[in-house]
Amino acid sequence: MGVSDMRIHSGRLLGWTAIGVAVLGIAALVAAGEFFSSYTLVLAAVGVAGYAAYVGPYVDINPGELVLANPLRTVHIPWPTIQAVDGRLGLRVRTTEGRYTAWAAPLRRRLDEDVVEQLEAHRAAGHLDDPRFERPKPTIRWNIGVVCAAALLSAFAIALALGTFF
Repeated sequence: MGVSDMRIHSGRLLGWTAIGVAVLGIAALVAAGEFFSSYTLVLAAVGVAGYAAYVGPYVDINPGELVLANPLRTVHIPWPTIQAVDGRLGLRVRTTEGRYTAWAAPLRRRLDEDVVEQLEAHRAAGHLDDPRFERPKPTIRWNIGVVCAAALLSAFAIALALGTFF
């Protein structure tokens, strides 16, 4: 990651616990010959939700950009595009292209102050004095693993509801 990779540590513990419970529960269902059941669906959903909501998200403050990794997408925000930062009830960043919110902003730290401090350091060093006409834009990358897992769970739920398993 970068200079300051921030995650909610108690949330990560909760996420890994949910994943562990899901894996052990599904293993027990497989051992009992009950894999194709609604219990498997619920346990798999708990595991995917635990990862998506608590293990995967983070905020990364580094010299090149601010990274907001949320459950479904990750946003890479170059420093020159940031216009304002708000730290009330999480981290919200307003850029030249829109607004972005961090899912994993730890409330116990003044994360917005860390972001503003890095932004001011870039301004003071002259890194944001760019004479180009086009500014860099934030890039958004979908977290394909989480989206695919949710799609597979949905397909499994539909197949289970229709009784198409043997």
